[in-house]
Amino acid sequence: MPMARATRAVRTAGLGAVLLLAGGCGLKGGGDPIAASAGPSARPVSAPPSGTGAATHGPTAPVIALPASCPDILSLDDLDHAVGRFLPGRTVYIKGQGEPKIGRIGRVTCRYGVHSSGTATAVPVEVGLSSYADAAAAAHLIQRTVDQQRDAGASQSDVTVGDTPATVLLAADSSSLVLARGALTVAVTITKEVAPADGAAAVLTALATAAMARLS
Repeated sequence: MPMARATRAVRTAGLGAVLLLAGGCGLKGGGDPIAASAGPSARPVSAPPSGTGAATHGPTAPVIALPASCPDILSLDDLDHAVGRFLPGRTVYIKGQGEPKIGRIGRVTCRYGVHSSGTATAVPVEVGLSSYADAAAAAHLIQRTVDQQRDAGASQSDVTVGDTPATVLLAADSSSLVLARGALTVAVTITKEVAPADGAAAVLTALATAAMARLS
């Protein structure tokens, strides 16, 4: 492994983020800002385990074990291969909370390539996973997210991740891919610096495909 990759600065954080679908992913707004000070550390090999809340859709609601670390969602090699280049920056793991009113049991978010950009924190790539009480609740939240983003001006296109239908949403500053597989939702967001609008769908599909392969 080249020394540049072995010394990539990364950091994990357990800060909860608020988002309709998958713990901080989305074209408009996203979640709470990352409250983590900069500083190099070893590449994370684990993170605090994700929790689940009580399901409200009946005793037969599925319990999906969400990944306990960012490498369980996307390795840095997966990331660089999908993006098509080395993506420097920190990796941040966020364990979210359940939200019984919408049937969400738990969620986790991983942010890749995190770095300071002026006075702001840039998040080039974000992957959010949420588990729901049932497939109907997951599908409803996906459709609600698509509708909200289209209302906000995003353009929509349909793609396939493996054998799972997905939706790509392109906006001025960022692009997202969202899908539901059973009671699990996946949301991947990239900024225009990672890929311009005409190349965003291919990058998003590659990232989602890599993440889904690790979840299988």
